[in-house]
Amino acid sequence: MGSGRCIACKKCGYRFDEISGIGFLYPNVVADAVKDGKAGKLGKEVEEFFQKYPDGTLNCESTGYVCTKCGALKSDNKYTMYAPKPDAVDIPKCCLPDELHIWYRFYKRYPHKCDVCQGNMKILTDTMTPICPVCGIPMDEELSSICWD
Repeated sequence: MGSGRCIACKKCGYRFDEISGIGFLYPNVVADAVKDGKAGKLGKEVEEFFQKYPDGTLNCESTGYVCTKCGALKSDNKYTMYAPKPDAVDIPKCCLPDELHIWYRFYKRYPHKCDVCQGNMKILTDTMTPICPVCGIPMDEELSSICWD
């Protein structure tokens, strides 16, 4: 089950809906992302990861991101890379993010780039107060929340 929060700027009205978590289609999302990663559609780094670890996987959990350069906000899949443990057997085609440690070891975080300025993006945590990318003032979390699947 996914969740989210609404963040808005009181000055200019800019609004960002942060989506996080996983839904019922998570196995399909992982399968599509692995296929895209192997085909180079997620960048050279992910393609090379799958060349080295063809049985590797990706954590495709959704989360919010903020650009460290321009402050742009977006929700996206993590695409964190996980290599199979050398002693792992009966590895499932897809496992939930909190089960990855059973069969896989962390390999590398996906290098998210900003769609606006190509700057580096970092995860937007619940304790961060994002700055409005339009007018530059701190944004407020609205009193509504998002539940999705």
